[in-house]
Amino acid sequence: MFHLPRKGRALATSCLIAGGLLFGGAATVLAQPSSAASEVVPVVPDGVPASAPVAPMASAPLGKPAVEKVENPYGLEALWTQSDFVAKAVLVIMAIMSMGSWYIIITKLIEQAKMGAQAKEADQKFWNAGTVAQGTEALKKDSAYRFLASAGIDATGKH
Repeated sequence: MFHLPRKGRALATSCLIAGGLLFGGAATVLAQPSSAASEVVPVVPDGVPASAPVAPMASAPLGKPAVEKVENPYGLEALWTQSDFVAKAVLVIMAIMSMGSWYIIITKLIEQAKMGAQAKEADQKFWNAGTVAQGTEALKKDSAYRFLASAGIDATGKH
């Protein structure tokens, strides 16, 4: 296992919290404006006396249209409220595993960035040195490339 620097731990923790907030909320769907009319106005076609019975026609409501909340039967909220212990346990385990996966992804990205920086350093310092020993000494102590070069020097000395 590797040790994450303080910045890496803070980034990983922030991403896990943000992911929990993003996927933890329940989705709601908003419907189109209601068809219920606020007032009914009779419409009289041309050539028909005003006293004749007419079907009422709904007029458009004045101002902003009303928006009503519609429950989503396929959302997380419905799953949580209508499920038994087993389904809730599986959902919690899946959430924990998801957070663990994101932690691994983020730490591996940080580790890859660190290795990329060490590779650039090895390319500049090691390959431009006069000897292998000088190139090895030019690299940082915690560099993976320094370890490889040191191991190569040791192996050459034994054989």
